[in-house]
Parts: sequence; structure tokens; C-alpha cells
Amino acid sequence: MDLKHRLRVAVIQTLYRFSVPQPLITVRYADDVLIENPDPALLAEVWKELIDAGRIVPNNVYPDHCGLSPALRKRLDNRENIQDDLFLYGPDALR
Repeated sequence: MDLKHRLRVAVIQTLYRFSVPQPLITVRYADDVLIENPDPALLAEVWKELIDAGRIVPNNVYPDHCGLSPALRKRLDNRENIQDDLFLYGPDALR
């Protein structure tokens, strides 16, 4: 797994632990992300890619705060396997 892919998964895991949207700075210092020691610019790029892919969504009131998309949160809540998500685990994960 390359760093970008690991960061995508780490951001998803981190946001799943929060019930409300969080800013990137909070996610940056979460254990799952911090262990990867990412460059802030790369993490910001991954954050934007997750937004563009619809996996995380900005808050209406605080647009710099994001949470998991309702569909992704529901899958995780139901303990569904998300490894069929091509953006997170397929060929798109390596781009």
C-alpha cells in the first residue's frame, strides 16, 4: 500500500470515530493519520480527493469541517465490507 492509499483509509477510520464533522487539523493529529507522518500538503490533497469522490462531505455551516458521507457511514455502521469500494481499495486507490 502506498502512503496516499494508507492516508485515505486513515482519514476514513478517523472520521468514523467522530459523530460530528471535524476539521482537517483535528484529523491530522489523530493516531491513525499521525502514525503515517504525512506531509501536510499531501494530507490536504487526500482530504480534497475524498471530498471530490463523495466519501467525505463538508458541513453546511462550517465548510472546512467534514464528516463521512451518510452512505459510507451506514455501510461502516452495518459492518459491511467496504473493500469493494474501488476508490478506497481498487485500481483508483493507487492513483
